[in-house]
Amino acid sequence: MLFRSTQQYKHELQKVNHLHLWADTTITILDISGLSAMELLQLYSVSLSTLNVDGCDTLNTIQASYCNSLKDLSLDHLSSIETCVLYANNSLSGFDVGAVTTLIDLEITNCPISGRLDFVNNPDLDYVIVTGTSVNEIAISPVNSPVTYNFESNQLTQEGVDDILLSSADNAAVGNGSYLSVDGLNNSYPSDVGYTAIATLTANNWTVIYNNPPAWDPTHKGSNIQLSNFNRTATQLNGLMQSVIGNREIHGTDKVMFTIELETLSTEVSGQFIGIGTSTTNVNSYLGSTNESIGKIGRAHV
Repeated sequence: MLFRSTQQYKHELQKVNHLHLWADTTITILDISGLSAMELLQLYSVSLSTLNVDGCDTLNTIQASYCNSLKDLSLDHLSSIETCVLYANNSLSGFDVGAVTTLIDLEITNCPISGRLDFVNNPDLDYVIVTGTSVNEIAISPVNSPVTYNFESNQLTQEGVDDILLSSADNAAVGNGSYLSVDGLNNSYPSDVGYTAIATLTANNWTVIYNNPPAWDPTHKGSNIQLSNFNRTATQLNGLMQSVIGNREIHGTDKVMFTIELETLSTEVSGQFIGIGTSTTNVNSYLGSTNESIGKIGRAHV
């Protein structure tokens, strides 16, 4: 049966367990509030802008994909909800878990949800995918079992990345064997605090995927160069001028600003301090020594 008006058929829906709506452009408001028998709601390419599921006490699963007029969704007041899957709902900017404590599986992909997501009241939520959103902070509960957390390619700030890592590390041993991803486009990289948490997680057999900060590439450095501080500090061991290349490639359309800080110089120095080079640059000499690199000549004083 195809329901053009949910109000019109609400009496008939009282005993329906599963409701599937597929490619329907006529329904703009879906009100199934109070349908106490409803367990599964599946929506695919439905033109609804409003969804009301209040009082659906047995509703266990919500799946919504390509519902491009849906702007907000709240799971508040759903006492039995365990699974929520939201995919490519292009106008869905508001999502709220509310007072729900029963979530086990949450998947949000390619929806323009922004701001903070808070799942701290859902201790059994062990499978979470939040990818391709504008979310900058995700609050999770300490794990009670091995988990899968995929937070790839959102807009997580460095503090947001660190908070996820620290919350996971609080109970790292219990989550032995878990998977956590905070990498991808627009996510920041961890701070030193986050790296400490990563060490705790990996020591407990977690797989942790994260963005690397700008750093030097240990596979492209001269033999006289020593790297430290997570490969962010390069030290020249003696007076022989050599080079090291960064770990991020520069492509044709990239715009890059170069900066360099010299901390210890005992005498006046003249040389190539900074520049660009290909992956075949001769790192055992100064930048510009061959056609594979260009160096900037500078002078410095202590």
